[in-house]
Amino acid sequence: VSGALSLPSASAYVKLVLLGLIMCVSLAGNAILSLLVLKERALHKAPYYFLLDLCLADGIRSAICFPFVLASVRHGSSWTFSALSCKIVAFMAVLFCFHAAFMLFCISVTRYMAIAHHRFYAKRMTLWTCAAVICMAWTLSVAMAFPPVFDVGTYKFIREEDQCIFEHRYFKANDTLGFMLMLAVLM
Repeated sequence: VSGALSLPSASAYVKLVLLGLIMCVSLAGNAILSLLVLKERALHKAPYYFLLDLCLADGIRSAICFPFVLASVRHGSSWTFSALSCKIVAFMAVLFCFHAAFMLFCISVTRYMAIAHHRFYAKRMTLWTCAAVICMAWTLSVAMAFPPVFDVGTYKFIREEDQCIFEHRYFKANDTLGFMLMLAVLM
């Protein structure tokens, strides 16, 4: 029968189950941790605001991007949605991945400051400072996820990954350099 969905293969079924499990655990874990940070007054401090932002961003990524990957696996590693939706989902996936990297970097720097320069940290790390750091991380993430607008790489469906993601055409070293610079600062 043409147009009917075929049953997924055994490997696709395993992928579907594991991706579904990862998505559910991610959503539940991020929701629980976010509620804990919001509810518990003792956790209303700088590192926990960063953790809250990281949890919310990761939860949103799981809720937005994972269903499309699941649908792709279900349909035999093919994209059944529009080209525009592919670009939007890929942009969101890249945005949230860069955001997680930048937030983890910021958390590690602030933890270092709290230990090595406690008085400076205690005096300067206010709610507004946290908000500024979070806004900076989001701004950098948008800047890193935006290159396809300027035709530096493109967002497209990559069959081997079962998802729409950033395809590097010219500057693979650019992303690697960015992550290596963060690693160097951390060391």
